[in-house]
Amino acid sequence: MLAMEQRLSGSGKPLPFDVPLPDLEQSSVSLVKFIEERLSAHQPGVTAASLSAQLRDTGAVVCCDSFDRTTVQFQKRVTAEISNLQRDYPLVQVYIFSRAALKPQLPLPVLELDPLSDEQVREFEKVVLSDGSAQNFSIVSMMSSILRSLCAHPLLLRLTLNYWKREQTFPNKIGFLFQSWLDTVLETEPDDVVSKAQRERALIAMAQATVVAPITITDAIAELSRHTLPSVLLNELIQCNAVRVSGSVVEIQHDGLADYLRAVALARKSEPELLGQIPTLPIPADSFFPVLLMAQLPSRPLQTALWKRLTSTNISFYFDALRYRFDVSDDLRHLNLEQLSRDYLQELIQGVDEPLIGFFPEMRASVLGLLTGVVDAPLAATGQATAIPAGISYKLHAAEPGQARVKLAMPEFPGTIRGVNLDLSRFRIDSARLLGMTLLRDTMFDTLKHLELLGGPTWIAERLLGRVRYLVRKHRFDVGISDDLDHLESKLRPLANYWIDEGSFFGRPRFSVQSLLDDIALLRAVGVTALDTWWSTVGWDDNAFTTDDEIYRRVLDEEHRRVQTAYAEVVRASLPHVSSDLIYFPILPIRWKLTVQKRDRRVGPSVIHFHWFPVQCWEDAGADVSFSDSGPSGFPKWEEARDALAKLGRRSTNIPRFGGWRIQDRFDGLGFALPITTRVTSEASSWLEDDLKHLFKGLPPGDGAF
Repeated sequence: MLAMEQRLSGSGKPLPFDVPLPDLEQSSVSLVKFIEERLSAHQPGVTAASLSAQLRDTGAVVCCDSFDRTTVQFQKRVTAEISNLQRDYPLVQVYIFSRAALKPQLPLPVLELDPLSDEQVREFEKVVLSDGSAQNFSIVSMMSSILRSLCAHPLLLRLTLNYWKREQTFPNKIGFLFQSWLDTVLETEPDDVVSKAQRERALIAMAQATVVAPITITDAIAELSRHTLPSVLLNELIQCNAVRVSGSVVEIQHDGLADYLRAVALARKSEPELLGQIPTLPIPADSFFPVLLMAQLPSRPLQTALWKRLTSTNISFYFDALRYRFDVSDDLRHLNLEQLSRDYLQELIQGVDEPLIGFFPEMRASVLGLLTGVVDAPLAATGQATAIPAGISYKLHAAEPGQARVKLAMPEFPGTIRGVNLDLSRFRIDSARLLGMTLLRDTMFDTLKHLELLGGPTWIAERLLGRVRYLVRKHRFDVGISDDLDHLESKLRPLANYWIDEGSFFGRPRFSVQSLLDDIALLRAVGVTALDTWWSTVGWDDNAFTTDDEIYRRVLDEEHRRVQTAYAEVVRASLPHVSSDLIYFPILPIRWKLTVQKRDRRVGPSVIHFHWFPVQCWEDAGADVSFSDSGPSGFPKWEEARDALAKLGRRSTNIPRFGGWRIQDRFDGLGFALPITTRVTSEASSWLEDDLKHLFKGLPPGDGAF
């Protein structure tokens, strides 16, 4: 009140006015009269003449909200009034808030709202979840990828945060969010039940008609007519901003909502029709459609068909579909125990085998070898399932020739027997594929732990060197680590059927002697004749008290070149279908910038400070090495690396560890946590472990979990 009095008394500051246009329409008065009445309520005695003088001399800020929520007739009238207001009072500033499809025809600058930024999401989160204390922790990072994408829309973010506030978890039925979004979008006049239902039918028809590309207005009207819907519904959809018109072209305003409507329409078809369509169903990249469709499919045969289709798409679709799949637990609970066990075990096998073939086909032999001990036989299962309490006890093994892949019996040794209390583990009874993917993930990490990944010459040479060195030190194997491959093979050949198995816990080595013979054959094929202790070749001595600077430069440059080379060989040979989803591979090649605090080993170990920068060619991969008594000052500028990645056309988001420091390790393997690794395989494996963690982070830990 005091501020308004100061302005009216000659402060020279323009008055702000909030004018909700739906209220103005209901009041049946002019815009200026509405402003006068609002001001008079706070400052009695204001007249039309004094307000006119104020508007003329100092202006005003007039905020007109919800232009799109008024009738067409009123929109024409108020547009004329605002135009007159601007002409008569040039100092008045007018802000009109409306949906993009219903902009008033006025000479005003147009500003469009971008999706919420991370900072805006955090601020929104604080407002909704604040409990009055100063402490607020962010839950946004706990969202699934699809939910986080949707929450760039303020309405969906509010719905999600309010759900969390009530339930302390995120919604696991994603259709709830989309239906709430749809109901809000379709709000306009007339608002009776029949009109709303017709608008929803019309919007579904538009969504189906615009799968490939937008359509013309003429085609949109024809599509409504084909569904026996009045053409006037197109105007209503434009009015509520459900569709937008650009020139003569019509398309759905929100791509995510269009995907939901297409999924709803498809799921309403008969089961035989759907079973025929799903195997060749188009699934655009970066589309919510496959996840939303899985959330709509109410039968296991339909879901089975879509699971198989999803293994030829992006792996993140598969994870999100596992999280939001339609709950068919009731169907399984009504089965007898024999049929329940058979169906669960069959889906468990498919839950391992289908994504393994679809996403990691090059890893199939290694994964099956760890799961069953046989690399080239179909996967089979023996076990039993129960519904109340929900649980599964099973053993995976190689299928016997001519026998079924599922055997109903209590699993017995030998082999790994697994059991899961589904209730305590937060798995539904329809969780076989989720459990299968969880097992596949864990086995992928096991293959990395045992170095059972395909690669190229650098990876194979380093792996062979580490394993031979382990045999020499642990089992007193009678060879030298610089021996030629012929001598090494002659010593290994009589032991070809033996396994080195130190137990499956605490990262203990497990590999076959035959795998060493296979590596020797692969190295011979590319011209390698002996094991390569490359660090000693450039002059490095692990036992020397001091090292010449030039030797230091050569050994670190070669080490960092070999790490990248070995890592890239593994990704190309073992993980090509998911390479673009990894952390390190999309940024390579890089060159490391190393600053060494070199010390006499009798005083203490040397310290290496590091960061990296992208380079264009693999020939430039390696490391630049400098020396300092105190290490670098300040932190390396990761923004420069990000900008350089963007200029090279590489992914510049989700940048991996950029800088830090480490102690200079020995190259002879003494003191390594994993005794079969070398410096190169150890670092490359660390990158691959980060990659797999990143790749599988979207896999839900259970049903109803975050």
